[in-house]
Amino acid sequence: MAQLEGGYKAVYSGSTVAFFSLLPTTLLMLPIYDSLCYVNKRQNQQQENSPASFVMQKLGAASIASVIVMMLLYPLDTITKSVMVIGSRGYTGYEKGLMNCVNTIHKTFGIRGFYRGMHLALLKVVPSVYLQLFIYEYLKQYTIMADQDVKAEKKLELAAESTFVPKEAVA
Repeated sequence: MAQLEGGYKAVYSGSTVAFFSLLPTTLLMLPIYDSLCYVNKRQNQQQENSPASFVMQKLGAASIASVIVMMLLYPLDTITKSVMVIGSRGYTGYEKGLMNCVNTIHKTFGIRGFYRGMHLALLKVVPSVYLQLFIYEYLKQYTIMADQDVKAEKKLELAAESTFVPKEAVA
């Protein structure tokens, strides 16, 4: 059986930062995407909405939203990877905690050090985010349509119950 260097603590190093980097990603991505879609919809009200233009509009909004969120939160990803990967390999300056890791990256590489490799990550993130937001958009439309069907059924039921039939007509 393989022996773990650093024990089980090394396996989960950086997981706290990883968890807290997912939360702001989700909290920022959907409002930015929805805002971009809203602005795009208002600007293109007079134009025809073909399925191809709909897909391109959503792709554009998803791409811009993913780039904005990536630029804001990529430093958290860099810190996460540094704590998990570099710290577990025994490099000095990284294993003494989160703030020491941040200081070491800043002293060694400067501000640019927090954004190293972002262009490669964008190649992976943009298609992934588009797929996620496409599913989000589909489910949003599905739930809106389902909600409208339920409301229509309730209106029909209420209309059927509230129709007044005089007693003379029944007898």
